Amino acid sequence: MKQRKVSAKDKTVPTAARAGGKPDVGVKEFLALKKPKGDLILEVEDERVSLTSLDRVYWPAEQLTKFDLLCYYLRISS
Repeated sequence: MKQRKVSAKDKTVPTAARAGGKPDVGVKEFLALKKPKGDLILEVEDERVSLTSLDRVYWPAEQLTKFDLLCYYLRISS
């Protein structure tokens, strides 16, 4: 039995997201968000990245979330 080849896009974006299940935002729009909850698709250059649990707290003492960490990464990468 042959296995189906899986593209890089299939690995990074869940089926529901490819079908339009989550909103798409660009980097500027993402950085402008104020404490988003839930899931979304971030478009970076020509790639789409599925992001989940953006309100998850990673550092409780500082109340920093996954969203805060991703914003930091995006700001220092430019």
